Amino acid sequence: MCFCQSSKSEFRGVKVAQNDIVCYKALDKKFSFFGQKFKALWNPRFIYKKGVAAPIIHLVPDLHTEDISKGYHSHKQTESCRGWIWNGCDDRCIVECKIPKGTLYHENEYGCYVSSTIIIIKEV
Repeated sequence: MCFCQSSKSEFRGVKVAQNDIVCYKALDKKFSFFGQKFKALWNPRFIYKKGVAAPIIHLVPDLHTEDISKGYHSHKQTESCRGWIWNGCDDRCIVECKIPKGTLYHENEYGCYVSSTIIIIKEV
């Protein structure tokens, strides 16, 4: 997945979350003896644990396009996640997340975020 940088100046550049930012993400559900966890769609080896901050990733824009491929991608609204869920994908779900206060992030005019960390709150 790749975060496309905005063309509109009010969205450009890295920001620091002044408060927790509520956002949404499509993930695969994974159940284990230790409880529910979630797998990333693009990197199924990466497991998100509910309520635990994901490891920090440095947000580095591509030199030519300024797009950002590494980071935690999320959306402002659940509707933006629905395209990742279709019939036959019973293990896929939408989760509510937060970008914690103090986290570095980018946003664009399409309602997308990419952040250096994220916390899964609950399944929607």
